[in-house]
Amino acid sequence: MKVLEEMVSALNITLHKKADTRTSEWPLVYSPWWPIGIGIVYNLFCWNARKITSNLPAYGMRKIIVFYNFVMVLLSLYMTYESSVAVYASGKDLTCYPVDYSDHPLAIRMAKVVWWYYFSKYIELLETLFFALRKKFNQISILHIYHHTSMLCIAWIGIKYVPGGQSLLFVAINSFVHAIMYTYYGLSAVGPCKNISGGRNTSQ
Repeated sequence: MKVLEEMVSALNITLHKKADTRTSEWPLVYSPWWPIGIGIVYNLFCWNARKITSNLPAYGMRKIIVFYNFVMVLLSLYMTYESSVAVYASGKDLTCYPVDYSDHPLAIRMAKVVWWYYFSKYIELLETLFFALRKKFNQISILHIYHHTSMLCIAWIGIKYVPGGQSLLFVAINSFVHAIMYTYYGLSAVGPCKNISGGRNTSQ
């Protein structure tokens, strides 16, 4: 019983007392059950996508996919800009840049960018829904599922414990790559190709 109490106490300390108090009450941040729970539902959908959509036709979804990619390009550019400007304004050495846990406007600005990056991982789950509705089940690969599931948890750790500092460099680089990626997919969707993609994997 004492061991269980110690484990619960250690978990409570890790989840709350060691977390960033500034972001703990932000949407989808307080409890780890947000990424874990949604990750479980997402995996259940992925492994049963063929069965779930068996009675549905294969949808084209061209306009929806074009709109989705357009929104993701804008969001990625916003995160690239905000994180880059915040890092530049800090004047810190990026080789060793600790998180500023103060309520300084620049520190809060950094935390907000990390939250948007975290939130974007939930939006990206729509890509799998697009694949399923278009009956492109080969694109819902193990790597695809692992990537989206793991990023939910990794991004949650970022906003929960290290929303700023050197993590901004990762956000800036990754968001810039995503801006290019979604631009490509958006243009592909607009183009003459009939087999368009709603996400990362474009192989048919």
